[in-house]
Amino acid sequence: MKKDRKNSFLSRQVLIFCTVLLLFVGRSWGICAQEESTSNLASDVISTETTLSELPLLETDGTTLSQYPTLKNVLGTSPLWRPNSTTALLCAIIPGGGQLYNRKYWKIPLVLGATTACLYAITWNGRLYNEYHTAYVDFMNPNPLEKDSWKGFIPQGADPKNYVGDANIQNRLKKGSELYRRNRDLSIIVSAAVYLLSFIDAYVDAELFDFEVSPNLSLVLAPATTSFYPEKAGFLPAVSCSLNF
Repeated sequence: MKKDRKNSFLSRQVLIFCTVLLLFVGRSWGICAQEESTSNLASDVISTETTLSELPLLETDGTTLSQYPTLKNVLGTSPLWRPNSTTALLCAIIPGGGQLYNRKYWKIPLVLGATTACLYAITWNGRLYNEYHTAYVDFMNPNPLEKDSWKGFIPQGADPKNYVGDANIQNRLKKGSELYRRNRDLSIIVSAAVYLLSFIDAYVDAELFDFEVSPNLSLVLAPATTSFYPEKAGFLPAVSCSLNF
């Protein structure tokens, strides 16, 4: 009985000793591995710094530095530029200013061309409206012969007295006045829309400046089944749409 207890006690001591030994060996192995990893990382950093210092990029020669714009940005010699949406809106007060700030130079002629065309349409239709409207008002005056604005709408060399109260002249002046007033108002509306679109374009370009669409974007259509009435048996054919990006 005493021998069994002694053997059991020895077995327990051996088991404890083996466990402690394994823990010690494992911890020592982990410390060694960590030190090795740290030394490797340090050597990699030193190697990288040495390699970068040997690159011609770090030379003061601007020509050599400009040949590697990507590495130049990584090294911090030329920080990446990103437009600010608020500044873009402020610049867009001047037609084409927002596009110039966002560096979308190809859009500037489009904005300026559309703005110039709209301003020309407003000016041209407004001038003709004023001519027709003034002539119509003067023609309908009790003493139209005292006014000269409507006399330019009668045949050249004709006597104005023969056209006083003429219905054709009256209708011509009235329709011309209404036509050019409508065209002038439409030109103003189009001009406002173009101006607003230039604001929106400048803001969207600034907000989505670094937005990229994945080349893996795909749309997959596949047959499927669905049921509009779960309490009833049976399914209806359908098409499933899956957008992957």
